[in-house]
Amino acid sequence: SNPYLIQDLYIDNTIGGTFSIQGTTAYFVMNNVWVNSSSPTSFFFKNTQYGVIKNCTASFGGSYGFDFYNVTSIVFDSNHVFNNSFQAYYFQNSSNLTVSNNVAFFNSGIGFDFTSLTNCSIIGNKAFANSKDGISISLTNNTLVENNDIINNLQNGLTISSTINVTIKNNFMTNNTLSNYNNQNLNTNLAFITNLDLQYN
Repeated sequence: SNPYLIQDLYIDNTIGGTFSIQGTTAYFVMNNVWVNSSSPTSFFFKNTQYGVIKNCTASFGGSYGFDFYNVTSIVFDSNHVFNNSFQAYYFQNSSNLTVSNNVAFFNSGIGFDFTSLTNCSIIGNKAFANSKDGISISLTNNTLVENNDIINNLQNGLTISSTINVTIKNNFMTNNTLSNYNNQNLNTNLAFITNLDLQYN
């Protein structure tokens, strides 16, 4: 069936948040939606399945740019978050996600924060000049982290903790303040393959 379509919107200076999609299994596509100066969170998704979110932007927000809780079978591609006052992207308690080609820059928190995920792909994203970690992954299993650029973040580039069966492959990490790669992992089957880790500072 045809998806519900949300597209081509610019929303400025909202209070109380802007987009919230909750409690649905209806297939939807969100394309080219820009939320500027929203408080607290620009985009919130909870208990949601079967969606595509692409080419959307959250800027100058009061909390999260994109906040996902208990979502599954979502494609999240080519979105941007900048100058946000907390995490740019926050994914928790979710599964079967494809997170690709997104950008997080100049945010006051973590660029990409992934917590309690299963069967996800994190591919081709860019995290730079964020005030905390570029990418943080915890309590996660069966996940691929590949071809991401993680540059000039003020804490760690990539932090891994309490994961199982996570593959970290062909990522570029450079000039992150504390370290490019912070491995706090105490569990098994962490594969670290042909990543380029350059530290200049």
